[in-house]
Amino acid sequence: ALGVDPCLPTSWQALELRFRFRGQAITVRADHDQMHVTCLAPLSVRLAGGPSLPCYPPRTSMPLEVPR
Repeated sequence: ALGVDPCLPTSWQALELRFRFRGQAITVRADHDQMHVTCLAPLSVRLAGGPSLPCYPPRTSMPLEVPR
């Protein structure tokens, strides 16, 4: 699973990263309230050490609540 634990500085509104994970293009966008993961193939995402959640293609986003 792709593990993500976003922690933005309070002065930032959001952060978006594009990268490759296990050969597939991934986009992660996080703000202070939620996170969206966009994937082109099925992918398990683990937010802040919680349970793995599925991200399904094609090019869909999965909102996740970011723990405070």
